[in-house]
Amino acid sequence: MFEPVRSSIVKPGVGRRALLWGGAAVAAGFFATRLRIAAAQTGAPSDEMEVKQYDPPRGYAMGTRVGNMLYLAGEDGKIWTSGSTWVFPEGGIEAQANQLWQNIQHSVEAFGTDFGHMVRLTTYYVNMQRDQPTFSQVRRSYVGRSVPGTALQVAGLSDPENLVEVDVIAIIPSR
Repeated sequence: MFEPVRSSIVKPGVGRRALLWGGAAVAAGFFATRLRIAAAQTGAPSDEMEVKQYDPPRGYAMGTRVGNMLYLAGEDGKIWTSGSTWVFPEGGIEAQANQLWQNIQHSVEAFGTDFGHMVRLTTYYVNMQRDQPTFSQVRRSYVGRSVPGTALQVAGLSDPENLVEVDVIAIIPSR
């Protein structure tokens, strides 16, 4: 019923050989990609990337340097007592904001930069209307300049006592 189609351009057997070599190349590329993905998932950074862990270690990294760009994990006002336990300072938004900026300062300094090199902030508030004025005042005492950013009100953060969290993007000056 069906007869194989033969091309007059390709010699018999050449198409199969090319198909086999092409399939082998695709398989090799696939496995090389899987190895890179596996390395990334296990935390093995590439030459262009540096990942730092918290001390004590937590379930996520402190941040990642890519080239001279720094992407920090979201920071909040927790005082960590171990990798899985913490307390919040007493005093509401002002105390949490002060602790948050101390935590961020520790993280940016660990990567060799400072508040003067922050290029973007994203701030997450549980109650933005109530807490933003106080938080902004505390931020100015640490940062001292305006930084482009976004402020969002969220339904909740990582802990019911948590009032605010900040994501930071910064540059790391040339060494």
